Amino acid sequence: MGLSELGLGIVWTNFNSSAGTWGCMSNYFPGMNANGTRRGLKRNGTAVITDNFYIIKTSSDIDYGKVGQIEQSIYLSEGDPDNTIMGDLYSIYFHGDIELSKGGCSVETHKAVDMGNVSTKTFKGVGSVGAEMPFTITLSECEGDAVNVLLDLEPTYGYADKNNGVIALSDEEGAASGVGIQLLLNGQKINGNAEHLTWPFQKGVTTIPFSARYYQVADSVQPGAANSTLVFYTWYE
Repeated sequence: MGLSELGLGIVWTNFNSSAGTWGCMSNYFPGMNANGTRRGLKRNGTAVITDNFYIIKTSSDIDYGKVGQIEQSIYLSEGDPDNTIMGDLYSIYFHGDIELSKGGCSVETHKAVDMGNVSTKTFKGVGSVGAEMPFTITLSECEGDAVNVLLDLEPTYGYADKNNGVIALSDEEGAASGVGIQLLLNGQKINGNAEHLTWPFQKGVTTIPFSARYYQVADSVQPGAANSTLVFYTWYE
């Protein structure tokens, strides 16, 4: 029995340090897209490529108690500016069995945080911050024997300051510069180098308290739109 028959699927995301952004690569699994894609690798120097894979729920009808097989290959090749394949960079093949037991939570699919209007006069130097704007990630209908909820964060535009958990602003026209958005979990700054965040699992409803604030990352701050997005992935242990 394959994953799709269990009501599951695989998401593949990829971060290229040369481009500085995460990209969803799932539609480039072999056989799904004949044209391929380029990730903007440098001709000289070093590029670090990070691949993450997630098993996700794709159907409301989950076949608990059944065993499914995972078998997937991926290939990343180098292309010239015309997208002509020059050779394989690396390949990954993974396989195994997955047995589904009932557990986990229903997760909010979208969360908008209003950061308000902040004057550039608020920022006095690198590391100065604006007011905290609290928000929560609510997991409902939680059941099972998990102890912790694990969260993995993927900022769409990367980090402006990874050590201090500051995500970069969008590159839209008229965007502000010199600041990013710092994320805090339960009042404590997030380390973007950490493998994941951990929060205690609660049966019924698990509420995870976050807050966000603007954080100065450069010597000068220019006004403009200061928006960003990121993706939360959750799993349980």
